[in-house]
Amino acid sequence: MLLESYAPEQLRFATGGPKDLDMLLDINTVKAELAGLEFIVCRSQERVVMEGEFHNGQAAVTQVIAIKSADR
Repeated sequence: MLLESYAPEQLRFATGGPKDLDMLLDINTVKAELAGLEFIVCRSQERVVMEGEFHNGQAAVTQVIAIKSADR
């Protein structure tokens, strides 16, 4: 699974994304929802987005790469 979502910290930035905290993913929620997968990458970080007129500049994102374990 490959996922990039805006993180709750995105509310500090005016670079797009939902303005509703319930629509922003934090690491603890991701880990709980995807329990049983092996996480290759699971982090929150700030990065520059360039995704159109209203989605440019510094942003807070949650990034995940996870796989199903070979023994499952």
